[in-house]
Amino acid sequence: MCISESQRPSQQKITYVKDAFAYMDKDGIYLHEDLPNYPALHRAILGHENDHQQGGFTVKDLLLDLKGGLPKEELKAFKKAHPWVVLRMMSPINKFGTNYNLLIIYILLIGLVYGTMRLVLWIGANLL
Repeated sequence: MCISESQRPSQQKITYVKDAFAYMDKDGIYLHEDLPNYPALHRAILGHENDHQQGGFTVKDLLLDLKGGLPKEELKAFKKAHPWVVLRMMSPINKFGTNYNLLIIYILLIGLVYGTMRLVLWIGANLL
C-alpha cells in the first residue's frame, strides 16, 4: 500500500549511518554520514529520497530511480572516497532489505543484453 502525497509527512526523519549510501523505509531516510561534506550531492539525494513513495513497489518509484540526475563531480569524489559503500549500493538484496527497483532494472538490462546477443547471432546465421 502506498501513501498518497497528502498523507506523507512533509519532512522525513533523517538518520546518518556509516554502512549505506542512501535508502528510505517506513522510519525515515538513511544517508551516509559523510554525505553532508558533499552539499550538492547531499541535496540531490535527499530530494530523490523525499520523492519516493512509502510502501511497496510503484512504477513512479522505478521511473524516479531510472532518471538519475546526481551531480557528477561530487558523486565521483564520493565514490573515490567510499568505494565499498557504492558497491553495497549496487546490490539489490542487502541487510536493509530488497530494492525491487534495482532488481527490475537489472532484469531489464540482462534481458536487453540477451535479446541483443540473440539478434546478432540470428543475423550472423541467417543473413551473412
